[in-house]
Amino acid sequence: MGATLLVLFLSCAFALGAESAGCPKRVVRFRIGQSEIAEIELRQGHQPWRSNSETVAEAAVLQVEPDVAPNTADSIPFKSTVVSPSRQIFRFELIDLHHIDEITVQRLRWRNPRTGKTELTGAWWATKAVISDCETAGGK
Repeated sequence: MGATLLVLFLSCAFALGAESAGCPKRVVRFRIGQSEIAEIELRQGHQPWRSNSETVAEAAVLQVEPDVAPNTADSIPFKSTVVSPSRQIFRFELIDLHHIDEITVQRLRWRNPRTGKTELTGAWWATKAVISDCETAGGK
C-alpha cells in the first residue's frame, strides 16, 4: 500500500513538473508604496472601485495584458479562490490570447498616520500577476 501511494505521488509530481516545464510563465509584482496606500485610505471613497476585489483583479489584467479591450475586461471568464479574508486569487482564462492570468489581490497592512496604529486597508490592491503562456483549459 505504501509503495503504491509513493508511485502515485511521484507520478503526479512528474506530471505537474512536465506541465510547468512546457508552460512558460512570467511573474509581475505590483509595487505599492505606503504613501500611495495612505492617500487612498485617508480619502475614503476616492476610489470606490477598490472596495471590490473582482474589479481590482480585472484592472490588474488590463495592466498586464495590453491587448485586452477595457470594455471587455468584465466579461473574461474567471475563477476565484479566497485564501484568507484579506487575500484572494483570481484565475482569468484569456482564450483569445491563449493565456491564463492569475491575479493576487490583497488588503494590505499599513500604518495609519492619524492613529499610529497598523491596520488592514479597506481597499483591495493587486499585488502579483502570474501570466501563463499556455493553452487555457478550454483550449486543450
